[in-house]
Amino acid sequence: MLSAALTAAGDATAALLAACDAAEASPGREDVAKALADALDAAPASHAAVAAAGGARALAARLARDAEATKPEVLRDRPKHYYYYRWMTKRVQVGVGWRGEEEETGDRARADPLPLPLL
Repeated sequence: MLSAALTAAGDATAALLAACDAAEASPGREDVAKALADALDAAPASHAAVAAAGGARALAARLARDAEATKPEVLRDRPKHYYYYRWMTKRVQVGVGWRGEEEETGDRARADPLPLPLL
């Protein structure tokens, strides 16, 4: 099986994903169930718990989230103009003197408004 080859190669998480896929494709086979049990034992505890609870789709989603979280900020998937909007929001907040704190009445705390510099 593919999961046994991946386990032997040292990639326990990929082996677990392959075993989950095989178990979902053919749920009645004993050799697939044994391969899934072996893959669950060999995989990291966090990945094994996700796969046991949600199957291959949940594990694939978790791996995708982990991969996205480990990317540097500039390589993460962001909406178009994300950094521009973030930059402009900070400029406007500095310009109007917003400190980002909430007063007890719920209004935004403001310092004396400063004029925005013209470009």
